[in-house]
Amino acid sequence: MTRRDKWQHQIRVEAILTPKSNCFYPVCIDGERACPPEDCGGSWEFMAQKQEYSVRYIASWLSDIVDEGDIPGNIEEIYELRQWLMVDHFDRQKINQRLQQYVAGDKEMLFEQRIV
Repeated sequence: MTRRDKWQHQIRVEAILTPKSNCFYPVCIDGERACPPEDCGGSWEFMAQKQEYSVRYIASWLSDIVDEGDIPGNIEEIYELRQWLMVDHFDRQKINQRLQQYVAGDKEMLFEQRIV
C-alpha cells in the first residue's frame, strides 16, 4: 500500500459462539467484493477507475488483443482486465482456504500477490 492509499475496512463481530471441534478457525462466513487492485490510488481513484473499466471497455480491449494475435505478449494486460471484471466478486471459499493456510503456519502466503 502506498502512503496515499487510505483504505478502511469494516469487520463486524455479530456473535461469539462456542467453537465446534470439526471446524477450522478462523472462518469467514460472509463478505462483499474483492479487494481493490494493488496501488490503484486510494478509494477515490479506485472508484474512478472502476467506472472507466466498464464491461464494454474491457470487451473492446480484449477484442483488440485477440485481433492482434499476441495473447502471450499481452498476458499482464489480460490479468489486469480480469481483476477489474472480478472486482465485485467475493469468494468466501477461497478466503477460508487462505485462512486455513495461515493457521497451518504458511505465513508467506500473506505476501503473495494472487490474481483471483
